[in-house]
Amino acid sequence: MQNSAHYFNSIIRSSKCYPIDSIIAVLHICRGSIQFLEAISSFTRVAGVIPKQSSKIFGSLKNVSENYHVLDYARSEIISKQEIFLGEISSLARNQKFAIIDIGGYFAAVYPTLVNRFGDKLIGVVEDTENASPIHIDIHQIPENPIKNEPGHLHVDLMYKLDVIERDASSEDILYQWIEFGEVKNERLDIVLKKLRSQHL
Repeated sequence: MQNSAHYFNSIIRSSKCYPIDSIIAVLHICRGSIQFLEAISSFTRVAGVIPKQSSKIFGSLKNVSENYHVLDYARSEIISKQEIFLGEISSLARNQKFAIIDIGGYFAAVYPTLVNRFGDKLIGVVEDTENASPIHIDIHQIPENPIKNEPGHLHVDLMYKLDVIERDASSEDILYQWIEFGEVKNERLDIVLKKLRSQHL
């Protein structure tokens, strides 16, 4: 297995957004946190770290705070103290291009405000919530479309398993229908459904 620095660099360096002047990261504070942050530091500045509240009780927080600026905000405080929080983000970003690694969806509620406030200085937010890894990644070629004036390109579909909490009418003007797995008539989706059944998901 490759080390964390090599793994992280191999993903980020291929990004069209590179270079990034700094990163702000929301993450669990655990043994691997320091290596993860060191991997990021090998190509850009870690402007700040927001420790996930559930992992703050561990001793690793001291190690992180000795080397990186720690912002001590719970997810609810990011909303309730939004102006103070965004002011701190602004100060840490130093009016340069930055990105956010958001393990847990901390920035989801303030994302529109982030975009309005930071504009093109905010390169993007990479969000990963617990147990939200894609169950299937489908990469396929889209041919050139002269009508839309679009060149040929690769298209990436990330497919996730969602748990339905309740069935309700959509607030959007879209057509939808609940169907059984066996009723799906799409070759790509059928591959995913077979995978789900084989894993008893």
